[in-house]
Amino acid sequence: MKCEKCRTEMKYYVEGSTQINKCPKCGWSFATTYIDPIHEDNTIYSLIIEQGNDINAKTIMELEKYVNLTNSEIINILKTGNYVIAKQKAIEIKNSMEIFNNLNIKFRIEPHFKWQ
Repeated sequence: MKCEKCRTEMKYYVEGSTQINKCPKCGWSFATTYIDPIHEDNTIYSLIIEQGNDINAKTIMELEKYVNLTNSEIINILKTGNYVIAKQKAIEIKNSMEIFNNLNIKFRIEPHFKWQ
């Protein structure tokens, strides 16, 4: 994109939720709202706990905060796997992934999740 004032190629960058085009020569610029494409992804993704997770008190206590299950149900899920723990839109599943990664819980996302 060329600057309207001096016709120099403008620089594009994003700051938070604002996208900015600025001329490096004369400083002319304009800004618009930037919406990260992950917020526009309305696909419902499944976060599925896989088999073979370590079972410890910390993991069980953290999962209790996240799901409405008993200790024995959580232990069984961690052992056997193949349990859909959450069905969420992209931005929410990305946040859930962080929680499960921090807990070192093995999981997969279906369908394919391109926002990792």
